[in-house]
Amino acid sequence: MKAYSWPGNVRELQNVIERAVITSRDGRLNLDRALPESRKVTATEAVSPEGRAKRVRTAKELTELERSNLVAALEATGWRVAGDGGAAQLLGMKPTTLSSRMKALGIERKR
Repeated sequence: MKAYSWPGNVRELQNVIERAVITSRDGRLNLDRALPESRKVTATEAVSPEGRAKRVRTAKELTELERSNLVAALEATGWRVAGDGGAAQLLGMKPTTLSSRMKALGIERKR
């Protein structure tokens, strides 16, 4: 959050915090999705606990990675979202969550 220049007012900060809370997982705020895409990443690499350099991805890259992962799961299950052998089960998420993410990411089965 420090790396972002905050050109807006307090409402912008409020909206970012709200989005981070909505997309949080396991009690951790998801700032990668919450911060505007114009946010500049100051470091392109981070160091893992083992001392290896790891690439830091932008919010846009993470969104595209999520999108391609969901499409891969859907294709692997014949576009079956719910039930035994469905994409939601394969991904370890609820079918309603998968449907919601599909809608948000604009994923539709091409006929």
